[in-house]
Amino acid sequence: MRGKGGAIHKRLQAELAEILFRQGLIVQVEGQIGGKFIDLVVCELGDLTRAWGIEIHLNRRWALLLDQIRRDLRSGATHVIVLVPTHNLVSCASFITPMLKPAEAERVRICSVFGYVQQEKSRINTTSNIEVQNRTIGTKRRRGYGTV
Repeated sequence: MRGKGGAIHKRLQAELAEILFRQGLIVQVEGQIGGKFIDLVVCELGDLTRAWGIEIHLNRRWALLLDQIRRDLRSGATHVIVLVPTHNLVSCASFITPMLKPAEAERVRICSVFGYVQQEKSRINTTSNIEVQNRTIGTKRRRGYGTV
């Protein structure tokens, strides 16, 4: 079912979509891969055929999450990133990881929402700094280019 998450879930979707978009990725909130709705569908601009999914799971219904992961993978997602609250990370990984087949496990990454957001934000800052340096080398720094 599409879009059943509450206010926090929707806010996280929007924030992550913005962060990934600022990295130059194509992002669809409640997008589809192979007819299956996924919280966030992400792909690179030059390769629309290799999309991956991000599932945000804020409760502890691990069996439901396992089913979602498997359906995401079957739908054609190259891999699935599962984001859970930090306090649920160990519990989630302990339940999900042993249940995945080896071919599934290599395509699934489970991490905390906070850790993932911080990691992706740091990529934006690094990319922005490199862009500024590339645009200003040997020329006068143009107005409007700066770090994020």
